[in-house]
Amino acid sequence: MSNKYHFGSPIISEGAFLASSKEEKIDSSGISDARSLLTIREVVPAAQFIIRGDRGDESFGLSLDQNVKMAFPLEPCTYRYNSKSQLYWLGPDEWLLVSVSESILERTLRDRLKAPAVITDVSGGQTVLNLSGALSSIEAVLKKSSVYDFGAWVDADRGAGRCVRTTFAKASALIANRSDQSYDVIIRRSFADYVVRWLMDAGREFGSTFERYSQS
Repeated sequence: MSNKYHFGSPIISEGAFLASSKEEKIDSSGISDARSLLTIREVVPAAQFIIRGDRGDESFGLSLDQNVKMAFPLEPCTYRYNSKSQLYWLGPDEWLLVSVSESILERTLRDRLKAPAVITDVSGGQTVLNLSGALSSIEAVLKKSSVYDFGAWVDADRGAGRCVRTTFAKASALIANRSDQSYDVIIRRSFADYVVRWLMDAGREFGSTFERYSQS
């Protein structure tokens, strides 16, 4: 992925706060690090674009389908994915594209779209966290963080999944399920450190760990 999209981590409290939360967990319940049931992982930065256009315009839909190389999500609160990209439905004329593909860049999209469209690069304003581990622990933390009923979702599979923009940990986030039963949390970078703290505290009873992405 282009260095243009390799931003520094917005999570600044890994050392003191995250280490102490694990120590407190061990002291209070005796659960060791090896048995932590919730992992909060910072996902490697990727290009993120808000795309707005008329999906009813055949030239717009066709050109976007060809460039992203996946089926366009039309059903509310769904997304499509392949090995390098995810395309999230945000509204009737609005989608979020997240991609690590070298060929999907803002200028490329603007040049190739054959119909009126608005493309906004939000790569520097958003980041992605992934929640994985025991499904019961993930579901409990999701319930603590949002009133939305994530348990009603069908599992992600065959290039498609569910997503929703909602209030999460008293912040705004886009939540999506993954085919490996983990969940992605897409948030503004300015809220990232706070949300990690929230999730670590919410998962304390299960044993929670945080993994920062490697910048090497």
